[in-house]
Amino acid sequence: MILLLVGSQACKREPYPEVIVGSPKFSLSGTLNGEILNLEAGNNNLYLTSSLVQNEFGVYEFMSAFQETTCSDCGPVFSVTINDISPLDPEESSAASILDLGILSFATVNSNSDFLTINFDTPNTPNVNFSWNFGDGDTSQDHNPQHTYDSAGIYTVTLEVHSTGGPGCDVTMSQTIQVGSNQYLSAPFNLHDGMGNSIVLSYPPNLPPNLQPMNWVIDGNNYQGNNFQYNIPPGPEEVEICLNYYNTQADEYGQYCITYDDGPGNNPCMTQLHYQWEPVNVNLNNVQLTYRNSVGQHYQSVSTLNNNAANKFEILQVDNYPAGIDGQQAKKIKARFNAWLVNEENSMETIYMENMVAEFAFVY
Repeated sequence: MILLLVGSQACKREPYPEVIVGSPKFSLSGTLNGEILNLEAGNNNLYLTSSLVQNEFGVYEFMSAFQETTCSDCGPVFSVTINDISPLDPEESSAASILDLGILSFATVNSNSDFLTINFDTPNTPNVNFSWNFGDGDTSQDHNPQHTYDSAGIYTVTLEVHSTGGPGCDVTMSQTIQVGSNQYLSAPFNLHDGMGNSIVLSYPPNLPPNLQPMNWVIDGNNYQGNNFQYNIPPGPEEVEICLNYYNTQADEYGQYCITYDDGPGNNPCMTQLHYQWEPVNVNLNNVQLTYRNSVGQHYQSVSTLNNNAANKFEILQVDNYPAGIDGQQAKKIKARFNAWLVNEENSMETIYMENMVAEFAFVY
């Protein structure tokens, strides 16, 4: 039975609804250094919470934790974090593909990346040539190149696409990127034909909260608004469309632009330029645990001690959890594991969790 009603004023969460009889039990049981350990939502002021966040490397982290209602600032008593299988662009959302049956390894080193190596890609279109300029003097003719910058900074990457036959497909895209940082300064916008000789422009969905669209610049003129319809005037057939952005965290401006020939038979067939930093070691498909004991000591599982066959995290069962958590859809997972955890303040002190069986819920 889950505890859903608490009267303590120390907890900052909203008041809980009444206890729901028959609700699933979330628990953790096994041994800690040979001693029995049992944690259960609903007992000893514990409740289960979950979150899904995209970390600085673009990787979604699925986290489930036992928290104490009487100590909102103490951190979880126990938490498990599962990293997704790949980093994602900022306008993509997680598919929760990692929340599936199988055996996962524990992270043995902390995630890291210098954000200097970038993978570029754009949709495949037949009968076209690609010409990339990375903004630092280097170029490429590949479809989806990888490029390593010598130093951090802000660069403008340009891609020219030229048709080699068939209907016209000549378009130039440019994008402001920040190298050496996890901050996005721009993102591709959406463009499609409107009524008559018009086009409709819209902001990309699911932008990071710190990346704000500012204004459109079309052939040198400024415009405002989302789902903006622009009537292409008669005259020169080449159209340049830019969307300006402001990153509130980096305090930097960026721009994404498309230039194409709007003449008969032509269209902006290559309107999406994407990029993602090459992960150096971002612990894809890995698990991390934390534990806080009764005297407030914190332990975590990122250690080479877990680099062996005995210490694995196995997902045994996955079910939808219709009740959700804090209004978000969730999955209920049953798992078992063995793991070493290291004291965060004294790496020489370790604890061992053995024969642990757990039932968690993860939002996704």
